[in-house]
Amino acid sequence: MKRFYLIFLAFFILFACDRQDDSYRQYVVPGGYNYPAKPLEVSARSGYLKVTLSWSTSLDPAVKAVKVFWDNYADSVVVDYGSAVNGRLSTTITDLEDRSYTFDIVNFDGSGNRSLPAEITVAPYGDGWLTTHAERKVTRAQLRNSNAVITMGNPMDEMTATKFRYRNKSGEWVEHKKVLKADDFEISLPDALPGKLIEYQSAYCPENGIDTVWTGNWMKSQIPISYNIDGTRTTVSVTENQINESYAPALILDGIKDDSNSRWMSSVLSSYRGIFPKILVLDTKLIGDNAMTFTAFDFYQDPDPENESRRYIRDISIYVSDTKFNPDDTNYSFHFGDPVLKATLPKSKPEYELALPEPVRGRFIAIVFRTSYSSVSWIDLWELEAYGYVAESID
Repeated sequence: MKRFYLIFLAFFILFACDRQDDSYRQYVVPGGYNYPAKPLEVSARSGYLKVTLSWSTSLDPAVKAVKVFWDNYADSVVVDYGSAVNGRLSTTITDLEDRSYTFDIVNFDGSGNRSLPAEITVAPYGDGWLTTHAERKVTRAQLRNSNAVITMGNPMDEMTATKFRYRNKSGEWVEHKKVLKADDFEISLPDALPGKLIEYQSAYCPENGIDTVWTGNWMKSQIPISYNIDGTRTTVSVTENQINESYAPALILDGIKDDSNSRWMSSVLSSYRGIFPKILVLDTKLIGDNAMTFTAFDFYQDPDPENESRRYIRDISIYVSDTKFNPDDTNYSFHFGDPVLKATLPKSKPEYELALPEPVRGRFIAIVFRTSYSSVSWIDLWELEAYGYVAESID
């Protein structure tokens, strides 16, 4: 009985297996399924709303075609297999959105059999990415001769260049032919109209990105192009007994920078040399809508490198106000208010610029010389340039 049972069980198993083979026989490929080789060494580079994919051509002679799929195989593109360059195929997918994509690259043989996919995820960049980037700032804009010298702040991340447009002396808007690279900080705009704002925009590109993208809108500078005040309209007064013969204070505004006969030198008399402070007061005579907003002061001193005592000026304070300053006020720190700038000039440069932390408007300027480098306490100023603009006319 037991022997009969075992024979019956063996027969049943063989019969069942044969029925299962019948069920799956339709899916069995004689000799096995031959997959074409999978794409290898896949790389990707992002661009502006596009992606460039690249991979090695297959060594499998069965591969005859290749196709790229994305968005869960909803979109695809056929790549010409004969377009390989240096053993690599590539394709650029355009008209994408500013989001992440997963691409599947699939090889096909001549019978339409497909390989296993080579998958890569990459995100193109677009307007959403661009809005996360800030512009660099204009920190200084000054007219030098007939050109406006523009100084920019530090570049932002992924910034590559900045371009400019401005009004020329004829009042026409012109776009400068040159661009400022991200690692440069100064550019000169020829024939620029002083007292006006400039406009600029920058370009950005991610690391290894394909496309450089310019911002769509021109940004106005935070400050206009400043210019030197008219010295012929400005009067100058100085602390009593601080004039050395013909070297009068007014000579520092005559526009002559390198003539020893055109300068102000404080008193040659021993009894007045050591008096400090020595105060220089400028009256621009500009009031109301014509009042100047000041941005910087340039000091020019003895340019002779052989003259070891040429750097006379040391510690100074600068004040700007609509109220007249008294150059003989020994209690100036109380009456003049807060200085717009306090500084120590170096001995190393005959020309030195002091930029104000913030533009300041006013008719009168007081420059208080608190100390000098001179062993006899002289002040020797060859030329002074006060830069600013009229705020009502900057647009």
